[in-house]
Amino acid sequence: VVTISTPLAQTQTKQSSLSFPKTIATFSTAIAIGLGLRFLFTILPQILTNYWGKDLVSQGMFIFTFLLALMALPSGKLASKLGSIQTMMTALIVTGMGLVLLVQSVSLPTIITILLILSFSFITVLNTMIPFVLTIMPSDRSGFAIGIYFAGFAGALNFFEIFVDTTIDLSILSIQAMICFLIASLIVYFSTLSGNQKTRSPLSS
Repeated sequence: VVTISTPLAQTQTKQSSLSFPKTIATFSTAIAIGLGLRFLFTILPQILTNYWGKDLVSQGMFIFTFLLALMALPSGKLASKLGSIQTMMTALIVTGMGLVLLVQSVSLPTIITILLILSFSFITVLNTMIPFVLTIMPSDRSGFAIGIYFAGFAGALNFFEIFVDTTIDLSILSIQAMICFLIASLIVYFSTLSGNQKTRSPLSS
């Protein structure tokens, strides 16, 4: 029996080659967003302490996480309508700027308004993380891509306090947080310039 290997058969069995720049982009974005998350949950308790007192911080954090859950559905619908990549970049910028404005705010109504915006923008970032990864990486490397992403994300969460002095002024912390989110937004933008916006995304049709 003679087995004939056709170019089509060879193409179907061959996995897509990994792109080193996009692997680095995936890992770097994960680190930036993970650091931004830790900045957010470092700054927010101190803001709540200043306005509500230490005794109500845990209740305030519960309310914020509850808001995140409530905002998940509308943010997902927004990403589906506008496109996950564009929505993610906008949400990263809004979250970074929102943290800076939050620290500078002096009235409780303003703080509550900014927290509502932050809850929506940040859950949007979380909702669009995986679609971003699946957009820039080959579909047959999706498991590897997601693993790389969560490795960077978990590393940023775990090693945050080694590299960041959380005892410094809140305004400096907020600027550092904004830089992390802006870096993530820039990485997302440049990693999707080569036409990858047209590839499939779970949140866009």
